[in-house]
Amino acid sequence: MKGQAQILVTKGEDGRSRFRQLRSCAALALRRCGNTIYLVSGAANPIGGDDLSLQVEVGPGASLEIRGVGAALARPDPAGRWSHSRVAVTLAEGASLLWSPPSGISAKNSRHRSQVEISVATGASLWWHEGVVLGRVGEPSGLWQSSFTVARNGRTIFRQANTLGDPAGGLEGPAVTGGAHVIATVLGIGVIPDAAGIGVPSSDRMARTLDEPDAKATAMTLATGTDIVATALAQSEPDARRLASSAAAMLLESTSSTFRSVHGITCDRPEWDKSLT
Repeated sequence: MKGQAQILVTKGEDGRSRFRQLRSCAALALRRCGNTIYLVSGAANPIGGDDLSLQVEVGPGASLEIRGVGAALARPDPAGRWSHSRVAVTLAEGASLLWSPPSGISAKNSRHRSQVEISVATGASLWWHEGVVLGRVGEPSGLWQSSFTVARNGRTIFRQANTLGDPAGGLEGPAVTGGAHVIATVLGIGVIPDAAGIGVPSSDRMARTLDEPDAKATAMTLATGTDIVATALAQSEPDARRLASSAAAMLLESTSSTFRSVHGITCDRPEWDKSLT
């Protein structure tokens, strides 16, 4: 199955965000609730051979939240083909996006490739939450490959690629997931102020780690000085998402304190972000 969905949001004359385009497909239904779009997976997808894509565009000064109802479950087909999902996001100057659907699930013998490409302009901000559950209860994981790229004004500022699952290939060993069942990531772009081009000086850049029984998370500022990333490994999806969000929030608060003491600049989270609490 092939399907393409599209979302276009612009800022109206009254200052409120307006949906100019909202197009679903059979495999991916878009449901609006206020300023939030819920992704509803349909047709039991993705299954081997599927090719699904979502295009998101947020205009200057507009804001959008994208959440989800039900997780995407990657399943195999008899021919052993790969399934593909692609998300392309464009954030104009001053735009903001919160992305927080449920984690994807890699079922036994599935083969799935996930590709995310994000383009942000100056002054745009992004909170991106995503995760992968490696196998359903009582079964091993399939193979899940992901690539993630963020560019600001045409310049790549973040790139990450992972291959997860497939225990026979050693991808669940100590050097990869360490036997964790879930991996979760939180990415914050444009969340640290860059007044007068200050950013976070290299001497102030920092990392934070959270450790719990059978779970851990690490957050760090990126070389850009205005962006952060946090990754968590855990045995349950709620724990992984909670730890990744907590590590990101702790790092952001620490960065805010540094800015207040060194530069007199306040680093506040956007009001529309309800996820780092």
